[in-house]
Amino acid sequence: VAGRVYTFISVAMIMLMAIVFYILVARFTKPLVEMNDITKKMAALDFKERCGNYGKDEIGELGKSINILSTTLNSTLVDLKDKNRQLEKDIERRHSLDNARKSFISNVSHELKTPIAIISGYAEGLCEGISDDPEVIKEYCQIINDESRKMNDLVVELLELSKLESGAQPFTPDYFSIGEKVQSL
Repeated sequence: VAGRVYTFISVAMIMLMAIVFYILVARFTKPLVEMNDITKKMAALDFKERCGNYGKDEIGELGKSINILSTTLNSTLVDLKDKNRQLEKDIERRHSLDNARKSFISNVSHELKTPIAIISGYAEGLCEGISDDPEVIKEYCQIINDESRKMNDLVVELLELSKLESGAQPFTPDYFSIGEKVQSL
């Protein structure tokens, strides 16, 4: 009878020890498994999940650290996305400015080329002595003078635009009455 009691008590103790061992192992492994799942989600840039309160031991401190890391990474990611959008806008604006600048240079080149060709042609005609008539010579000189003035006005406008663009010359708006301007015409 004593052998059976010892066997029964031994089996009961072994089962009780197994249950206690299972509970202790589960107490340590369950939080670690949850933290592992949360960190996998964090690696996939999903910061919604948070670690629970696992106590004040090392596992609890690790859970708190993971929560702090998740919050910090999430705010950094949001900030990075905002800055990336701003950078994309800046790049787009720079491309449009470059395109406008290329177009402007092309138009200015054309606007300067025409008066230069006219001045060159009339000056060459004068040098070749195309006419002895003083009226024709005066007309040629007047055309050269007019085209030179147009070129000078264009160059002055370009220089003013360059100063405004570089900020060397401040832009000061001038207010006026449209009605008075229309009446003065």
